[in-house]
Amino acid sequence: MKKRKIVVIGWIMAFFSVISILFMIKSFSPIKAAEQANDQVKIDISTQTDSSCATVVLTIGNTEKQSLILETEGLKYIEDEAIENGADSTFDGKLVVTDLKEQKNKKLLIEGGTKQLVLSFSVEQEATGNSGKINLLGDQQVVLAEKNVDFTPAKMKEMQSVEQEAKPLKQSRALTRDATTPPVDSLPLLDVFRAPIGTGPELINNGKVLRVTKNMGSQIGAIWSQQKLNLKKDFHLKSYLYLGNRGASAGDGITFTLQNDPRMATTPTAVIGSSGMGLGAYYGGRSGNPYVQRGLSIEFDTYFNNGSSNRMDREVGENGKKGHVAFVTPGLQNNSYTGQHHSWILSPEYLSNDTWRTLDVIWNSATQTLSYTLSGVGSDSYRIPDLNTKFGGTEVYWGFTGSTGGSYEENAIAITQLPGDIEQTAQIENLTQNSALQETVDAKKNDTLKLKDTIIFDGNSIMSTDGTKMRVNLAEGLTYRAGTLALDGVKIPETSIQQVNNQLIISNLAFSRADVPYELSLEATVTSSQNDVQLKTTFDYLSSVNEVGSSSNPVIVNIPLIKGHVTIHYVDENKADLAAPKTINQKVGTVYNETPITIADYLYDRTEGNASGTVQETPQDVYFYYKKAKANLTIQFVDEANGKLHEALVKEKTIGEKVDLTKDQEVKEAITEVLTKRYLLETSGRPTNETAVLIEANGTQVTYTFQGTLSIYSGPTEIDFGSHEVSWKGTKDANPSYDQPLVIWDNRKNLDSWKLSVKLEGELSIPDSPTHVLNGVLSYQTATDKKTLSVDAQEVLRTKHEASGQYNVSTKTWGPDKQGLRLDVPSGAVKVIGEYETTLIWRVEEAY
Repeated sequence: MKKRKIVVIGWIMAFFSVISILFMIKSFSPIKAAEQANDQVKIDISTQTDSSCATVVLTIGNTEKQSLILETEGLKYIEDEAIENGADSTFDGKLVVTDLKEQKNKKLLIEGGTKQLVLSFSVEQEATGNSGKINLLGDQQVVLAEKNVDFTPAKMKEMQSVEQEAKPLKQSRALTRDATTPPVDSLPLLDVFRAPIGTGPELINNGKVLRVTKNMGSQIGAIWSQQKLNLKKDFHLKSYLYLGNRGASAGDGITFTLQNDPRMATTPTAVIGSSGMGLGAYYGGRSGNPYVQRGLSIEFDTYFNNGSSNRMDREVGENGKKGHVAFVTPGLQNNSYTGQHHSWILSPEYLSNDTWRTLDVIWNSATQTLSYTLSGVGSDSYRIPDLNTKFGGTEVYWGFTGSTGGSYEENAIAITQLPGDIEQTAQIENLTQNSALQETVDAKKNDTLKLKDTIIFDGNSIMSTDGTKMRVNLAEGLTYRAGTLALDGVKIPETSIQQVNNQLIISNLAFSRADVPYELSLEATVTSSQNDVQLKTTFDYLSSVNEVGSSSNPVIVNIPLIKGHVTIHYVDENKADLAAPKTINQKVGTVYNETPITIADYLYDRTEGNASGTVQETPQDVYFYYKKAKANLTIQFVDEANGKLHEALVKEKTIGEKVDLTKDQEVKEAITEVLTKRYLLETSGRPTNETAVLIEANGTQVTYTFQGTLSIYSGPTEIDFGSHEVSWKGTKDANPSYDQPLVIWDNRKNLDSWKLSVKLEGELSIPDSPTHVLNGVLSYQTATDKKTLSVDAQEVLRTKHEASGQYNVSTKTWGPDKQGLRLDVPSGAVKVIGEYETTLIWRVEEAY
C-alpha cells in the first residue's frame, strides 16, 4: 500500500511539472492557466458589492493529511461552519475546523482527501480600517501563504476599475496547441473576453479555443465579455462545445450565462458562482456561497446532484448519468429540491463522449426569447417577459462558467460566430455623371460607378484582428474594375480577392477597432444592355466559416427607361407605300419580330433591314418590298352541258389588272372556231364584264357558253325528175335524183323533236314562158299521207335526233317505196313541151 502511494505521488509530480512549463509559456496571457494542483496552499480574495465584505478562496493541494492554521487580522470572527460549508461535498467529514486559543484563529485539519481542496467563504471588515489580512501557517508556524484584503470604498474602486478596463487587454500569441481540437477553424478570442476569474478558464489552440476547465477535479471559473450585448437587438452565437470524454464519470459541467451583475462596475472578479453543483454560476447551498446576480444560464450539466446538501437536480432525474441541458436562473434558492430548472432536455447519450457538438444560441429581441440548439441533444427556448425584472436593464454581459469536483471533465468551446452588432451602410456614386454618394443612382451602359460600404463594429463584434472576410454581391450587369478594391483607401491585393461569377470574396482583412468606421470601396462598370431595371448590390460580413454575420443595405443602380423606334414600311418596287407604316415604340432592348402583311394584288418580294432583333436607342427602319402579283386568267369554251368545245386559254396576268377579252386575238379566234361548229354565242353566254375582266389574287376564270343549233346542214341544190314524154295517160315519178342529201343538224342541249316543212317558191313552169304552168303536180309523200306542195309551207317530217349531229333525211326517208318528193302530171296538163322548173324552200324548226 505504501509503495502504491509513492507511485501515484510520483506520477502526479511528473504530470504537474509539465503543466508548470506550460504555465511559464502562457504567463503573458491575461487569461491564465489554472495554478498548479500540487501547490501546497493559495489564497484568492475578491471583494463583493458591499465593500465591507470579501470572498476568500483557499486552494490546498495536499489533502491526504495536513494541519493548517488560519490567522486573520482586521476581520470579524468567522464561524467554523461557514468555513466547512465552503468546501466541496466530497470533503464532508474530511475537513474539521476548530477555534484556537488565539483570538479569531482557526485550525484546519484535513485527512483522507484524494484531490486538492477549494475552500470558499465570506469575511467581513472590522468596524475600523480599510484592510485586513489572512495568513495560512503550516507546521512550526511557518507562513505558507498570506493575502491582504482591500476594503477600499466602492467609488474609488469603480474609478480604478474603469481605469483598468480602459486599457485594452492584450494576449500573447504564444498559446499551447491542445490535443482537443474542434472540427473547424474557429474565431480568435484574444480581444473578446476579460481576464478570467477562478482556476479554470484559459485560451488554447492559438487563442481560438476557450477551455473553461481542465480535465481535473476541484476547478471553478468564470469569464465575461469585454462589452455588453444590447438585448433590443437580435444576436446569434455559433460555436462548438466539448464536454470531455469521461462518460458516466464526468462532472460537473459549464454554463453559457447572460448577466448584468452590478459588481461588474466595481469588482468584476467577484462575479462568479459556487463550485461543484454551482457550475461557477449558481448558489452552492452553503452559507457564504456566491452566485452570479441578475443572470440567466443555459447549463450543460454532466453530473446528477442528488445529495442531501447538493440536491438541485432531483427534479431533472439521473438519466443514467448521461447529463442534461436546462435554463437556470442563478439565485439563493438554487439548492432547492424543485423549481430551479425552467425547462430541461435529457441527453440521449453521454454529454461527455469525446464529441464536439454544434451549439447555437439565438436571441430574438422581438419576442424576448433565448433559444439554443445542441447537436445530438435538441432545442429549447425560454421567454423573458420583462428584461428589467430579469436583468435590471436591457444590456448584459455574456460568458461562460464551469466547475469540476470529485468528478471532472475537460470543458471547452470554439466560437465561429460571436454575438454582437455590426452596422453597415452602403452607398454608391456615378463617377461618369459626377453624382453624389447615395443609396440609389441613375446610370447607363458604360458608366463607371463607385460603391462603398461603411462598417462600424461594436465591441462584441471585433472577431479578430486579421483573417476576416467580406463578400460583395455585385449585381448582374455590373462588372468589377480590377485593382479598385480598397479598405480605408489602401488597395487590397488581387491575391486576396476571389471572384465567383459576380461575387467578390475578400480575405485576410484586418478589423481591430470598435466604434470607428471602416470603408470598403470598389469601382464597377455598367455592362448591362437592359434599361428600366434596378441593379442591386449588397456587402456581406462573413464569419470564419463563410456564414453571413451581417449584411448592408442594398445600393441600387437605376437604369432609366430608354425608348427606341422601329418603323416597318410596306412598299412597292419604287418604295411607294402600299399600306400605312407600322411604328414600334418600346424600351431599348425589347425583342421584336415582324413579318410581311398581306396586301391585295401584291406579293411579298424581299426585306431590307432587320425584321427581328432588339429595339435600339437609334431609330431603325425595316422595308418589306412587294411586287405586283401574277395570276392566271383561264378562258373556257363550253356548250350548254358544260362540254368542252375548245381547249381553254390560260394567260398570265397581273393581279388587279382588267382585261378586255373582245380585243384578245386568241379569244376571238377560238370563238370563231367554235361558231364554225354550228354553235351560237348569245350575249348571255358571254362572260360578265367581258370587256373588263378583273384578275384576282387566286386567279380568274371566265367561260364562254355556246348554244347548240337546229339547222339544215346540207340540201340538194338540184332535184331532177328527168325527161318524160307527154302521154295521154299523164306522167308520174317517185324517184327523182339530187346532187347532195338533205341533212338536218341538231346539237342542242336537249335534242328535242323538230319538224321539217317545205314549200314552193312558185308553181312548176317553163322559165322563159312563165305563163305555161303545171299546177299541183308536185307532192311529198309522208309516213302517213301525200301532201301536194304549194307556195304555202307544209310539214313533211317530225322526228328527233338520237345523238347530237347530223340527221340525213335523204337516206333515212326518201325513196320510191318510202317518203319523199313525187311528180304527178295529169293527162292533158302539158300544153307546151319544155323544161319545167321551180324552187323548193326547206325549213326545219323545233316541234312543240
